[in-house]
Amino acid sequence: MESLEAEVNGPDITIAFNPQYLVDGLGAVPGESVTISFIEARKPAVITAAGESTTGSTSTYRYLLMPVRMAG
Repeated sequence: MESLEAEVNGPDITIAFNPQYLVDGLGAVPGESVTISFIEARKPAVITAAGESTTGSTSTYRYLLMPVRMAG
């Protein structure tokens, strides 16, 4: 199990991802910090370099990450 430092804005949600896809997305983002944007637990998340926009054409890299169903 890994732990990462995070700053969270917005309500708590519980979401699960395929760990390899998450690592691939995080590894492809340039820089030290990323932003992971969520709408809700069953919708895709978007990973961008910290400070870049997820809308419009100002972002140079966006990684769409689909959630997986959690057991239980």
